Amino acid sequence: MASHSSNRKGSQSEIKKSERNKNADIKNINDKCRVCSEKVTVDHKGIECEMCKHWFHSVCEDIEDEEFEVLSRHTKGKIHWYCTVCNDSSVEILRLVKNLQEKVQQTETKIEIITKDFTEKFTQLEHRLQKHSTEVDKQMEKLKAQEDKEFTEVHKICQQLERKFVDEQKANKAIDFKEIVKEQMEEEMKKSAHLTEKLVENKLVCSQTQIQEMNRKLEETKSNLHEEVDKEARRDNIIIYRMPESVSDSSEERKVMDKRFVLKLLTKMESGVEEGDIKGAFRLGKWIPEENTQSDSSTQTPSSPRPMLVQLNSRTAKNLIMNNLFKLKHLESKYKNVAIAHDMTKNERKDCKTLVEEAKKKQEEELSGNYIYRVRGAPGAMTIVRLRR
Repeated sequence: MASHSSNRKGSQSEIKKSERNKNADIKNINDKCRVCSEKVTVDHKGIECEMCKHWFHSVCEDIEDEEFEVLSRHTKGKIHWYCTVCNDSSVEILRLVKNLQEKVQQTETKIEIITKDFTEKFTQLEHRLQKHSTEVDKQMEKLKAQEDKEFTEVHKICQQLERKFVDEQKANKAIDFKEIVKEQMEEEMKKSAHLTEKLVENKLVCSQTQIQEMNRKLEETKSNLHEEVDKEARRDNIIIYRMPESVSDSSEERKVMDKRFVLKLLTKMESGVEEGDIKGAFRLGKWIPEENTQSDSSTQTPSSPRPMLVQLNSRTAKNLIMNNLFKLKHLESKYKNVAIAHDMTKNERKDCKTLVEEAKKKQEEELSGNYIYRVRGAPGAMTIVRLRR
Protein backbone atom coordinates (compact mmCIF):
# COMPACT_ATOMS: atom_id res chain seq x y z
CA MET A 1 0.00 0.00 0.00
CA ALA A 2 1.27 3.48 -0.87
CA SER A 3 -0.37 6.91 -0.43
CA HIS A 4 0.51 10.58 -0.83
CA SER A 5 -0.89 13.79 0.65
CA SER A 6 0.22 17.43 0.87
CA ASN A 7 -0.84 17.65 4.53
CA ARG A 8 1.95 15.46 6.04
CA LYS A 9 5.62 16.45 6.45
CA GLY A 10 8.37 13.86 6.62
CA SER A 11 5.81 11.06 6.42
CA GLN A 12 5.77 8.03 4.15
CA SER A 13 3.70 10.07 1.70
CA GLU A 14 6.44 12.72 1.44
CA ILE A 15 8.97 10.01 0.59
CA LYS A 16 6.58 8.67 -2.03
CA LYS A 17 6.10 12.20 -3.39
CA SER A 18 9.86 12.62 -3.83
CA GLU A 19 10.09 9.30 -5.64
CA ARG A 20 7.21 10.18 -7.93
CA ASN A 21 8.72 13.58 -8.79
CA LYS A 22 11.94 11.85 -9.90
CA ASN A 23 10.03 9.43 -12.11
CA ALA A 24 7.17 11.70 -13.13
CA ASP A 25 7.73 11.36 -16.87
CA ILE A 26 7.65 7.56 -16.60
CA LYS A 27 4.76 6.98 -14.16
CA ASN A 28 2.27 9.70 -15.14
CA ILE A 29 0.52 7.33 -17.50
CA ASN A 30 -0.12 4.89 -14.61
CA ASP A 31 -1.18 7.56 -12.07
CA LYS A 32 -4.68 8.06 -13.40
CA CYS A 33 -7.47 7.29 -10.97
CA ARG A 34 -9.16 4.09 -12.10
CA VAL A 35 -12.55 5.47 -11.01
CA CYS A 36 -12.69 9.05 -12.36
CA SER A 37 -9.80 8.72 -14.88
CA GLU A 38 -8.28 11.98 -13.59
CA LYS A 39 -4.57 12.14 -12.72
CA VAL A 40 -3.61 11.51 -9.10
CA THR A 41 -1.06 14.27 -8.46
CA VAL A 42 1.19 14.78 -5.46
CA ASP A 43 -1.25 17.38 -4.12
CA HIS A 44 -4.14 14.93 -4.03
CA LYS A 45 -4.93 12.38 -1.39
CA GLY A 46 -4.06 9.38 -3.48
CA ILE A 47 -3.63 5.73 -2.58
CA GLU A 48 -2.20 2.76 -4.52
CA CYS A 49 -3.85 -0.68 -4.64
CA GLU A 50 -1.33 -3.36 -3.58
CA MET A 51 -2.84 -5.92 -5.96
CA CYS A 52 -3.41 -4.14 -9.31
CA LYS A 53 -0.83 -1.34 -8.62
CA HIS A 54 -3.24 1.39 -9.84
CA TRP A 55 -3.78 4.73 -8.11
CA PHE A 56 -7.09 6.09 -6.79
CA HIS A 57 -8.36 9.29 -5.19
CA SER A 58 -9.34 8.59 -1.61
CA VAL A 59 -12.69 10.31 -2.27
CA CYS A 60 -13.38 8.05 -5.28
CA GLU A 61 -12.91 4.99 -3.06
CA ASP A 62 -15.05 6.42 -0.21
CA ILE A 63 -12.06 6.63 2.18
CA GLU A 64 -12.60 9.04 5.07
CA ASP A 65 -9.85 11.55 5.91
CA GLU A 66 -9.19 9.83 9.24
CA GLU A 67 -8.85 6.48 7.48
CA PHE A 68 -6.51 7.99 4.89
CA GLU A 69 -4.28 9.44 7.64
CA VAL A 70 -4.06 6.03 9.32
CA LEU A 71 -3.13 4.36 6.04
CA SER A 72 -0.50 7.09 5.35
CA ARG A 73 1.28 6.54 8.66
CA HIS A 74 1.96 2.85 8.10
CA THR A 75 4.63 1.45 5.84
CA LYS A 76 4.03 -1.35 3.37
CA GLY A 77 3.52 -4.71 5.03
CA LYS A 78 1.69 -3.60 8.19
CA ILE A 79 -1.69 -2.58 6.79
CA HIS A 80 -2.86 -3.70 3.33
CA TRP A 81 -5.34 -1.84 1.14
CA TYR A 82 -7.03 -3.14 -2.05
CA CYS A 83 -9.38 -1.28 -4.37
CA THR A 84 -13.02 -2.32 -4.56
CA VAL A 85 -12.54 -4.46 -7.69
CA CYS A 86 -9.46 -6.29 -6.35
CA ASN A 87 -11.03 -6.72 -2.92
CA ASP A 88 -14.01 -8.56 -4.47
CA SER A 89 -11.69 -10.65 -6.64
CA SER A 90 -9.38 -11.54 -3.75
CA VAL A 91 -12.25 -13.14 -1.82
CA GLU A 92 -13.06 -15.38 -4.79
CA ILE A 93 -9.37 -16.21 -5.30
CA LEU A 94 -8.96 -17.19 -1.64
CA ARG A 95 -12.04 -19.40 -1.87
CA LEU A 96 -10.71 -21.10 -5.03
CA VAL A 97 -7.28 -21.59 -3.43
CA LYS A 98 -8.88 -23.15 -0.36
CA ASN A 99 -10.98 -25.51 -2.50
CA LEU A 100 -7.92 -26.41 -4.55
CA GLN A 101 -5.92 -27.21 -1.41
CA GLU A 102 -8.73 -29.42 -0.11
CA LYS A 103 -8.98 -31.31 -3.41
CA VAL A 104 -5.20 -31.79 -3.58
CA GLN A 105 -5.24 -33.13 -0.03
CA GLN A 106 -8.10 -35.49 -0.89
CA THR A 107 -6.26 -36.71 -3.99
CA GLU A 108 -3.04 -37.31 -2.05
CA THR A 109 -4.97 -39.18 0.65
CA LYS A 110 -6.70 -41.30 -2.00
CA ILE A 111 -3.41 -42.17 -3.72
CA GLU A 112 -1.88 -43.02 -0.34
CA ILE A 113 -4.80 -45.34 0.46
CA ILE A 114 -4.57 -47.02 -2.96
CA THR A 115 -0.81 -47.47 -2.60
CA LYS A 116 -1.20 -48.91 0.89
CA ASP A 117 -3.96 -51.26 -0.27
CA PHE A 118 -1.86 -52.38 -3.24
CA THR A 119 1.14 -53.05 -0.98
CA GLU A 120 -0.96 -55.07 1.47
CA LYS A 121 -2.56 -57.14 -1.28
CA PHE A 122 0.79 -57.75 -2.94
CA THR A 123 2.27 -58.87 0.41
CA GLN A 124 -0.69 -61.18 0.99
CA LEU A 125 -0.28 -62.70 -2.46
CA GLU A 126 3.42 -63.29 -1.87
CA HIS A 127 2.65 -64.94 1.48
CA ARG A 128 -0.02 -67.16 -0.07
CA LEU A 129 2.29 -68.13 -2.92
CA GLN A 130 5.07 -69.00 -0.48
CA LYS A 131 2.65 -71.01 1.66
CA HIS A 132 1.35 -72.89 -1.36
CA SER A 133 4.89 -73.58 -2.56
CA THR A 134 5.67 -75.07 0.87
CA GLU A 135 2.57 -77.27 0.67
CA VAL A 136 3.58 -78.53 -2.78
CA ASP A 137 7.04 -79.40 -1.46
CA LYS A 138 5.47 -81.36 1.42
CA GLN A 139 3.20 -83.27 -0.97
CA MET A 140 6.16 -84.13 -3.17
CA GLU A 141 8.02 -85.45 -0.11
CA LYS A 142 5.01 -87.62 0.77
CA LEU A 143 4.89 -88.98 -2.78
CA LYS A 144 8.59 -89.80 -2.66
CA ALA A 145 8.14 -91.60 0.68
CA GLN A 146 5.23 -93.56 -0.77
CA GLU A 147 7.30 -94.56 -3.79
CA ASP A 148 10.10 -95.74 -1.50
CA LYS A 149 7.58 -97.77 0.51
CA GLU A 150 6.14 -99.39 -2.61
CA PHE A 151 9.63 -100.18 -3.89
CA THR A 152 10.39 -101.90 -0.56
CA GLU A 153 7.21 -103.94 -0.90
CA VAL A 154 8.16 -104.97 -4.46
CA HIS A 155 11.59 -105.98 -3.17
CA LYS A 156 9.95 -108.14 -0.49
CA ILE A 157 7.73 -109.80 -3.11
CA CYS A 158 10.80 -110.56 -5.21
CA GLN A 159 12.47 -112.19 -2.23
CA GLN A 160 9.34 -114.25 -1.53
CA LEU A 161 9.21 -115.40 -5.16
CA GLU A 162 12.86 -116.27 -5.07
CA ARG A 163 12.36 -118.42 -1.98
CA LYS A 164 9.32 -120.01 -3.62
CA PHE A 165 11.40 -120.79 -6.68
CA VAL A 166 14.07 -122.45 -4.58
CA ASP A 167 11.47 -124.51 -2.74
CA GLU A 168 9.76 -125.61 -5.93
CA GLN A 169 13.07 -126.34 -7.61
CA LYS A 170 13.84 -128.67 -4.77
CA ALA A 171 10.54 -130.38 -5.42
CA ASN A 172 11.62 -130.91 -9.04
CA LYS A 173 9.03 -128.47 -10.44
CA ALA A 174 10.09 -126.71 -13.62
CA ILE A 175 9.31 -123.06 -13.09
CA ASP A 176 10.59 -120.07 -15.08
CA PHE A 177 11.64 -117.83 -12.21
CA LYS A 178 12.60 -114.91 -14.44
CA GLU A 179 9.18 -114.70 -16.09
CA ILE A 180 7.37 -114.86 -12.75
CA VAL A 181 9.50 -112.05 -11.30
CA LYS A 182 9.16 -109.99 -14.45
CA GLU A 183 5.37 -110.22 -14.50
CA GLN A 184 5.04 -109.41 -10.80
CA MET A 185 7.40 -106.46 -10.98
CA GLU A 186 5.71 -105.04 -14.09
CA GLU A 187 2.31 -105.25 -12.44
CA GLU A 188 3.48 -103.58 -9.22
CA MET A 189 5.42 -100.87 -11.06
CA LYS A 190 2.38 -100.04 -13.21
CA LYS A 191 0.22 -99.62 -10.12
CA SER A 192 2.84 -97.49 -8.41
CA ALA A 193 3.48 -95.30 -11.48
CA HIS A 194 -0.23 -94.77 -12.09
CA LEU A 195 -0.85 -93.76 -8.49
CA THR A 196 2.13 -91.43 -8.43
CA GLU A 197 1.19 -89.81 -11.74
CA LYS A 198 -2.38 -89.25 -10.59
CA LEU A 199 -1.37 -87.62 -7.30
CA VAL A 200 1.21 -85.34 -8.91
CA GLU A 201 -1.22 -84.33 -11.66
CA ASN A 202 -3.95 -83.40 -9.16
CA LYS A 203 -1.57 -81.33 -7.03
CA LEU A 204 -0.04 -79.52 -10.01
CA VAL A 205 -3.44 -78.69 -11.51
CA CYS A 206 -4.58 -77.29 -8.16
CA SER A 207 -1.36 -75.30 -7.77
CA GLN A 208 -1.53 -73.91 -11.29
CA THR A 209 -5.14 -72.77 -10.85
CA GLN A 210 -4.37 -70.98 -7.60
CA ILE A 211 -1.28 -69.32 -9.05
CA GLN A 212 -3.26 -68.13 -12.08
CA GLU A 213 -5.94 -66.65 -9.79
CA MET A 214 -3.33 -64.84 -7.72
CA ASN A 215 -1.66 -63.49 -10.86
CA ARG A 216 -5.03 -62.29 -12.15
CA LYS A 217 -5.77 -60.41 -8.93
CA LEU A 218 -2.27 -58.92 -8.96
CA GLU A 219 -2.66 -57.70 -12.54
CA GLU A 220 -6.10 -56.28 -11.70
CA THR A 221 -4.64 -54.33 -8.75
CA LYS A 222 -1.80 -53.02 -10.92
CA SER A 223 -4.28 -51.98 -13.61
CA ASN A 224 -6.44 -50.09 -11.10
CA LEU A 225 -3.41 -48.28 -9.69
CA HIS A 226 -2.21 -47.36 -13.18
CA GLU A 227 -5.70 -46.06 -14.03
CA GLU A 228 -5.78 -43.79 -10.96
CA VAL A 229 -2.31 -42.42 -11.70
CA ASP A 230 -3.29 -41.80 -15.34
CA LYS A 231 -6.47 -39.99 -14.24
CA GLU A 232 -4.51 -37.68 -11.94
CA ALA A 233 -1.99 -36.89 -14.71
CA ARG A 234 -4.82 -35.87 -17.08
CA ARG A 235 -6.99 -34.07 -14.50
CA ASP A 236 -5.80 -30.52 -15.37
CA ASN A 237 -5.77 -31.03 -19.18
CA ILE A 238 -8.26 -30.17 -21.91
CA ILE A 239 -8.46 -31.26 -25.57
CA ILE A 240 -9.55 -28.87 -28.32
CA TYR A 241 -11.11 -30.48 -31.41
CA ARG A 242 -11.61 -28.96 -34.89
CA MET A 243 -9.07 -26.23 -34.13
CA PRO A 244 -7.59 -24.86 -37.40
CA GLU A 245 -4.07 -26.15 -38.07
CA SER A 246 -1.38 -24.49 -40.15
CA VAL A 247 0.20 -26.48 -43.01
CA SER A 248 3.54 -24.70 -42.70
CA ASP A 249 6.59 -26.97 -43.16
CA SER A 250 8.16 -25.41 -40.05
CA SER A 251 7.16 -27.23 -36.85
CA GLU A 252 8.19 -24.23 -34.73
CA GLU A 253 5.98 -21.92 -36.77
CA ARG A 254 3.04 -24.31 -36.38
CA LYS A 255 3.56 -24.42 -32.60
CA VAL A 256 3.65 -20.61 -32.36
CA MET A 257 0.45 -20.28 -34.40
CA ASP A 258 -1.31 -22.98 -32.36
CA LYS A 259 -0.42 -21.30 -29.05
CA ARG A 260 -1.50 -17.91 -30.40
CA PHE A 261 -4.87 -19.35 -31.46
CA VAL A 262 -5.40 -21.00 -28.03
CA LEU A 263 -4.67 -17.74 -26.19
CA LYS A 264 -7.02 -15.78 -28.48
CA LEU A 265 -9.73 -18.40 -28.02
CA LEU A 266 -9.49 -18.28 -24.21
CA THR A 267 -9.48 -14.47 -24.32
CA LYS A 268 -12.59 -14.40 -26.55
CA MET A 269 -14.32 -16.76 -24.10
CA GLU A 270 -13.47 -14.35 -21.23
CA SER A 271 -12.35 -17.35 -19.21
CA GLY A 272 -9.80 -15.45 -17.15
CA VAL A 273 -7.03 -17.89 -18.13
CA GLU A 274 -3.79 -16.25 -19.24
CA GLU A 275 -0.57 -17.43 -20.89
CA GLY A 276 1.06 -18.08 -17.50
CA ASP A 277 -1.69 -20.59 -16.66
CA ILE A 278 -0.73 -22.83 -19.60
CA LYS A 279 1.97 -25.45 -18.90
CA GLY A 280 2.14 -26.82 -22.44
CA ALA A 281 0.19 -27.26 -25.68
CA PHE A 282 0.77 -29.68 -28.55
CA ARG A 283 -1.07 -31.57 -31.29
CA LEU A 284 -1.97 -35.25 -30.91
CA GLY A 285 -1.02 -37.60 -33.73
CA LYS A 286 1.50 -37.47 -36.54
CA TRP A 287 1.56 -34.38 -38.75
CA ILE A 288 0.91 -35.21 -42.41
CA PRO A 289 1.66 -32.30 -44.78
CA GLU A 290 -1.08 -31.36 -47.23
CA GLU A 291 -0.39 -31.93 -50.92
CA ASN A 292 -1.34 -29.48 -53.66
CA THR A 293 -1.29 -26.52 -51.23
CA GLN A 294 -1.55 -22.89 -52.29
CA SER A 295 1.30 -20.39 -52.08
CA ASP A 296 0.39 -18.86 -48.71
CA SER A 297 0.92 -21.96 -46.51
CA SER A 298 0.81 -20.05 -43.22
CA THR A 299 -2.95 -19.41 -43.51
CA GLN A 300 -4.04 -22.80 -44.81
CA THR A 301 -5.74 -25.45 -42.68
CA PRO A 302 -5.66 -29.24 -43.24
CA SER A 303 -9.01 -30.82 -43.99
CA SER A 304 -8.82 -32.84 -40.76
CA PRO A 305 -6.90 -30.88 -38.09
CA ARG A 306 -5.38 -32.92 -35.30
CA PRO A 307 -6.74 -32.55 -31.75
CA MET A 308 -4.90 -30.04 -29.54
CA LEU A 309 -3.87 -31.09 -26.00
CA VAL A 310 -3.57 -28.15 -23.59
CA GLN A 311 -1.91 -28.77 -20.20
CA LEU A 312 -2.85 -26.26 -17.50
CA ASN A 313 -1.00 -25.43 -14.28
CA SER A 314 -4.00 -25.87 -11.98
CA ARG A 315 -7.48 -27.34 -11.63
CA THR A 316 -8.82 -23.82 -11.13
CA ALA A 317 -7.70 -22.73 -14.62
CA LYS A 318 -9.37 -25.79 -16.18
CA ASN A 319 -12.62 -25.17 -14.27
CA LEU A 320 -12.67 -21.55 -15.48
CA ILE A 321 -12.49 -22.77 -19.08
CA MET A 322 -15.10 -25.52 -18.69
CA ASN A 323 -17.50 -23.12 -16.93
CA ASN A 324 -17.35 -20.71 -19.89
CA LEU A 325 -17.90 -23.23 -22.72
CA PHE A 326 -21.39 -21.84 -23.34
CA LYS A 327 -19.78 -18.68 -24.76
CA LEU A 328 -18.30 -20.57 -27.72
CA LYS A 329 -21.54 -20.45 -29.73
CA HIS A 330 -21.55 -16.65 -29.57
CA LEU A 331 -18.04 -16.23 -31.03
CA GLU A 332 -17.05 -15.74 -34.65
CA SER A 333 -17.08 -18.78 -36.91
CA LYS A 334 -13.41 -19.77 -36.62
CA TYR A 335 -13.79 -20.02 -32.83
CA LYS A 336 -17.31 -21.31 -32.31
CA ASN A 337 -16.71 -24.36 -34.54
CA VAL A 338 -14.14 -25.78 -32.11
CA ALA A 339 -15.08 -28.21 -29.32
CA ILE A 340 -13.40 -28.38 -25.89
CA ALA A 341 -13.49 -31.59 -23.86
CA HIS A 342 -11.83 -33.29 -20.88
CA ASP A 343 -8.61 -35.27 -21.37
CA MET A 344 -9.86 -38.77 -20.50
CA THR A 345 -8.12 -42.10 -19.97
CA LYS A 346 -8.75 -45.08 -22.25
CA ASN A 347 -11.32 -46.58 -19.86
CA GLU A 348 -13.06 -43.21 -19.40
CA ARG A 349 -13.28 -42.75 -23.19
CA LYS A 350 -14.78 -46.25 -23.49
CA ASP A 351 -17.40 -45.47 -20.82
CA CYS A 352 -18.19 -42.14 -22.47
CA LYS A 353 -18.64 -43.82 -25.87
CA THR A 354 -21.04 -46.35 -24.33
CA LEU A 355 -23.11 -43.54 -22.76
CA VAL A 356 -23.20 -41.64 -26.07
CA GLU A 357 -24.56 -44.73 -27.83
CA GLU A 358 -27.24 -45.11 -25.14
CA ALA A 359 -28.15 -41.43 -25.49
CA LYS A 360 -28.57 -41.89 -29.27
CA LYS A 361 -30.92 -44.85 -28.71
CA LYS A 362 -32.99 -42.81 -26.24
CA GLN A 363 -33.13 -39.98 -28.78
CA GLU A 364 -34.43 -42.36 -31.46
CA GLU A 365 -37.12 -43.55 -29.04
CA GLU A 366 -38.16 -39.94 -28.24
CA LEU A 367 -41.29 -39.46 -30.36
CA SER A 368 -42.60 -36.15 -29.01
CA GLY A 369 -39.66 -34.15 -30.33
CA ASN A 370 -39.67 -31.94 -27.24
CA TYR A 371 -36.53 -33.35 -25.62
CA ILE A 372 -32.93 -34.20 -26.50
CA TYR A 373 -30.56 -36.54 -24.68
CA ARG A 374 -26.97 -35.57 -23.97
CA VAL A 375 -24.03 -36.94 -21.94
CA ARG A 376 -22.92 -34.54 -19.23
CA GLY A 377 -20.53 -34.57 -16.27
CA ALA A 378 -16.84 -34.89 -15.45
CA PRO A 379 -14.86 -38.05 -16.36
CA GLY A 380 -15.81 -40.91 -14.07
CA ALA A 381 -19.16 -39.27 -13.20
CA MET A 382 -20.82 -38.89 -16.59
CA THR A 383 -24.56 -39.45 -16.91
CA ILE A 384 -27.28 -39.14 -19.57
CA VAL A 385 -29.52 -36.10 -19.06
CA ARG A 386 -32.76 -35.14 -20.79
CA LEU A 387 -32.98 -31.50 -21.94
CA ARG A 388 -35.92 -29.59 -23.34
CA ARG A 389 -35.38 -28.28 -26.85
